[in-house]
Amino acid sequence: MPATYTDRLAGLATSVAVKAPCRVATTVNIALSGLQTIDGVALSAGDRVLVKNQTDPVENGIYDASSSDWNRALDFDGSRDVVVGTQVSVVDGSLQTDSYWRVTGASAPRPGVDAIHFEVALFSVGSLIGFIAANRSILAGIVPAGVGQVAYLTEAGREGYFIWHTGNYAPLVGNDPLQGLYVKSDSISSASGCWVRVWDGINGYPEWFYDNSGDWLAALNACETLCPVIHLGAKDYSISATWAIQTENRTVKGSSRFNRASGTGTRITMASATANIVKVGYDTQPAGAVEQDQLQGGFLKNVTLQDLAIWRTVAPSPWGTINDEDTVGSGLRVQYVLKCRFSNLLIQNSACGVYAGATIYTKFDDVEARIDSPTTAGNYDTCRGWFLDGNRTFGYAGGNASIYLNRCVGVANRKSGSTTDGNIPIALLMKGAFVDTFVRDFEVAGTSKGIVLSAPGLSYPSSVDVHIDHPIVDQCDTVGIEVGDINAGAAIEIIAPYVASNGSASYGISIFSGSGVTLLGGQLHGHWSGGAGLQLTDMGNVVVRGTKLLNCLNGVVINNSQGCEIAPQFIQSQALTAPVAVSIQDSSRCRIMPTITVSGSGVFTYGINLVSGNANLLLDVSGIMDGATTDRIRSGGSGGSAITTQGNVSGHVIINPGQGAML
Repeated sequence: MPATYTDRLAGLATSVAVKAPCRVATTVNIALSGLQTIDGVALSAGDRVLVKNQTDPVENGIYDASSSDWNRALDFDGSRDVVVGTQVSVVDGSLQTDSYWRVTGASAPRPGVDAIHFEVALFSVGSLIGFIAANRSILAGIVPAGVGQVAYLTEAGREGYFIWHTGNYAPLVGNDPLQGLYVKSDSISSASGCWVRVWDGINGYPEWFYDNSGDWLAALNACETLCPVIHLGAKDYSISATWAIQTENRTVKGSSRFNRASGTGTRITMASATANIVKVGYDTQPAGAVEQDQLQGGFLKNVTLQDLAIWRTVAPSPWGTINDEDTVGSGLRVQYVLKCRFSNLLIQNSACGVYAGATIYTKFDDVEARIDSPTTAGNYDTCRGWFLDGNRTFGYAGGNASIYLNRCVGVANRKSGSTTDGNIPIALLMKGAFVDTFVRDFEVAGTSKGIVLSAPGLSYPSSVDVHIDHPIVDQCDTVGIEVGDINAGAAIEIIAPYVASNGSASYGISIFSGSGVTLLGGQLHGHWSGGAGLQLTDMGNVVVRGTKLLNCLNGVVINNSQGCEIAPQFIQSQALTAPVAVSIQDSSRCRIMPTITVSGSGVFTYGINLVSGNANLLLDVSGIMDGATTDRIRSGGSGGSAITTQGNVSGHVIINPGQGAML
């Protein structure tokens, strides 16, 4: 509190920043004379009074009380005494004790000449509560004493301080029909003022807007519209229809992703079997087909969703045909968005967990799509953990333009029996033009197919700039990774995959109908008795280097492929019936360079089996250790014979020697 002093020119003076305290402050218009009672305090001569509620705001200011006419206080009566932001404290009063007030406006007012307005700046809890309102109806019925009047709302979930503000609040009141931030007075038009919640203008809560109906959809929509950051508590938010987030620059933050074991965390729940639960983005393509248009106001921008679960509480409805992924109800549907981010989410029990189409530079981090209960069809035939829709056309080469999946998961805990339409569970499906897709550390467990890339009928560059790094594909019962129906101009990188069969899977990695796939490193675990650890069919320009196949019955099977370089590593420690490391048929212009090591009784029958129809092959068997195979190279399989000479043999097959004599 500043000291006051009397100088030789003007008498009492003080700082323009903070004035000497007033004893009381007015709550209504008063007569500026006589020793009256203000805010419950009987005045004495000389008491300083903050006058802030005059009908004529020119009369507002700080006065010295007197038994006759009042005079303005000497520190608040000159043109150099007041600026915008000048503060004064009030030390007494029934409603306004221990409160601070400041001068507002566009420019410094001149006492006695210009209108002077005050607003509350700081107050103690005791002085704040001019009124206590048990609900919004009571708050609306309060007749405010003037600008800065404070009330406290005690309605459950909506608790908070409200201050009376004057001005045209009709548009804001109209945008907040659930009265989370603005409460209209029953007696004063919203064009003249309203009760305004005290908040930071950033962080909001759907509880402020909730009507206790059991359905949180309206409250979530209102909070999203009015609050840049939406905070969700550790509880369930049940909604009756899709929550469509279509406001830019919004962050939705849960308390934590739902913990399945403890039953704690934030969940958005829905009882519908068919509807999308949460949708981020627009239903149709907005105006503007190029990135510049979208940056200037086309696609939905800068939405973040984090730390929560999206949960379907009933059995999801399956789609009717194998091609219905675009229309089935998703847990999280993201479309026509730019620079959005989704992190630490659990998507539970939706036939399509996460759908993404027409997204630009959008990221998913630590998002898990899981299904634990059968669909209404009684099995898991019709579920997709993730569907990256490449069939959207919106001015880019792919259906998504730079989409990133980091440390994401796709899980189905139980697999179905037989299917009639070929529609089996897939953890991650990339279908159509999947150019500019980046998948890192994606984990799969318990589905029929793990990761599937398919681009039927499309051409360059629909399948380029695709990178799948360090996927973990565990316990699939059909195929771990499938890349098929791509095109001659594809460019797909698969780096260090881990694929393990559940004992019945046919293929670890199956690549067919296209070209331009590189497989570097990784591990394939399983016998693959019905198929192969790695299958190449109708392919060109495939490179495989350093991929380990452990204890396989059928290692690499190559059919009708050209221009491939295949250099896998085989590690065999189990005794299997007639295992074959590499089989090749109807293929040409390929280089085959396996490395084979064995231990115990794990011996391959054939290192390389030339089935039939091959030409112009280079076979390098120098990496096949002695004793690892019965025949390093076999021509014609079990009905054929071993090749025991090096150099150029029939069909222009060139063989480099192995260690020691050829067997």
